[in-house]
Amino acid sequence: MTTGYTALEIVEKNRKKPKKTSTSASIARAPFEDHEFTKVLPIPGIIDGYNNGINIVDQANQLRSYFTTHPNRTEKEFFPRIY
Repeated sequence: MTTGYTALEIVEKNRKKPKKTSTSASIARAPFEDHEFTKVLPIPGIIDGYNNGINIVDQANQLRSYFTTHPNRTEKEFFPRIY
């Protein structure tokens, strides 16, 4: 599965303010300034697509793994005799 994005796509998402104890809190809290809990922030489209679509790709890989194309032992022994 592939998806194309341009560098200029921006998605606006409502994001929660990180806690003071989170890693890199001083950097992550800077865009929120004086907002209390949430703020609508612009996010690049490619990052939003990855964050929201990663589970779909994982499901596709999982479903694909159920159906293998590896021949079993009897097929490995039978086909060389045909040729």
